[in-house]
Amino acid sequence: MTDVQTEIQDAVVSLELIPEQFRQLPDIEAEQVYRACLAKFVNASFEPRWWWEHFRKPHSYYDPDDGVFSFNILPQLVPNPDSPCFFIAEDIDTPFYPVYFSTPRVVALIVAECFAFEYYVISLDCTWLICEDHHNRIHGVGEPIV
Repeated sequence: MTDVQTEIQDAVVSLELIPEQFRQLPDIEAEQVYRACLAKFVNASFEPRWWWEHFRKPHSYYDPDDGVFSFNILPQLVPNPDSPCFFIAEDIDTPFYPVYFSTPRVVALIVAECFAFEYYVISLDCTWLICEDHHNRIHGVGEPIV
């Protein structure tokens, strides 16, 4: 288990979440979701570390006010904060980033418990994506978000 995965797992334990609220996808399924999301949202001929540098259009971004953490406003930025989603955490120590199943509201709680890493929250039908980068900037891709 990598540092990022350990941090996320520790947050799950601390928040006393059950698998129906937050769970890591098995590697075979996770890699399929990861590759599908990469193909859907990223316009690059290679596999970039920072997806947000290569997002397809329409794409927008938002800089939260000073002192506002992006994860705190995440539930307000998605069409439904309680709808199922994929959560992909940037983890350079793996062949592909780990993928989790949850909701945007729960993802915000998880991220609040963790050290800083970039992450992507994606609707199950891949119509939208929200990302927080290492500059605390929020990026959105897909009409429901942009």
